[in-house]
Amino acid sequence: MFGPYFSPVIHRSQFENVAHLIEILLLFRVSNATVERGFSAMKRIKTDWKSRLNEVTIDHLLRISIDGPAFSNFDPRPAMEKFFSTPRRPDVAPYGSRKRSHSALDTESDA
Repeated sequence: MFGPYFSPVIHRSQFENVAHLIEILLLFRVSNATVERGFSAMKRIKTDWKSRLNEVTIDHLLRISIDGPAFSNFDPRPAMEKFFSTPRRPDVAPYGSRKRSHSALDTESDA
């Protein structure tokens, strides 16, 4: 667009900073389609059911959604192999202790 104005060497040497600024400005996108795709991806990821996700998890899920491979090209086998090859701690309950306190038992028996 501005190429005819800055193609001669004379003009470019006279206005070197302006020419450099225009080259930088030409790199900016004119549309906001990328931003809109990002908001759409966030709307898909952060639903009412997932509203308690922390920022890091949302960031990772958005990066996968926007920049990740297409679902048809994704092969889950390497991730599954890594997950199943990682040793687990069998002595740790996944959700903490399942023991109930005596006060909780007393209130249930009173009801």
